Amino acid sequence: MVPRKSWMLLSVVLLALLTWGLVPGAGEAQEKQAPVTVFTAEHPEGKVWVNVDLTRQRTDQNFVPIVVAVQNMGSRPIVLSRSSFKLMGSSGGAVSMASIEEIRKEYPRLNFDARTVKAQGMPFGTRLSRQYFVASNFFPTMAAGGSIKRDEVTLPPSYWMVDLFYFRRPEGLSEGKRMILQVFPDGWEEPLEVHFNL
Repeated sequence: MVPRKSWMLLSVVLLALLTWGLVPGAGEAQEKQAPVTVFTAEHPEGKVWVNVDLTRQRTDQNFVPIVVAVQNMGSRPIVLSRSSFKLMGSSGGAVSMASIEEIRKEYPRLNFDARTVKAQGMPFGTRLSRQYFVASNFFPTMAAGGSIKRDEVTLPPSYWMVDLFYFRRPEGLSEGKRMILQVFPDGWEEPLEVHFNL
């Protein structure tokens, strides 16, 4: 007979796997229960994931927060900078990543967003090895002991990063509208575009 604690632990693990699409067939159940929050695109050189949980809570703000993960699947290092990312709204036109100075001056929720993402984690429905993780921090908080700002990060082959990015609100951003995140680091032959719905 299996102890009750073991059953409870097994139930929690199974629920987590189903929630993030790690069990075959979970994608269909997830679509019926809640809107998709993770979108992805890939080509031979890399893969990009976009999590819009926080984005959907900030559609009325002047700046748009988006949690993004990038993995280098090519054979040479790539360099991701602020100019590597562009956000396009449904009305066309692209906006580049905001500067940390803009966010600290005009967006009062940076610390709150960072705590929210840290509490919820940054799940992407995939398993990426911590062994190949590269830390980045494009938008450090003002909290005591906060990390130093980085304006670029280098990913060797097979390595990945995840971060919370901010963009000035593009035209046509509203709930239910389609958006596009374009990622084009130095080292890729062509950009990757992740299409997602708010």
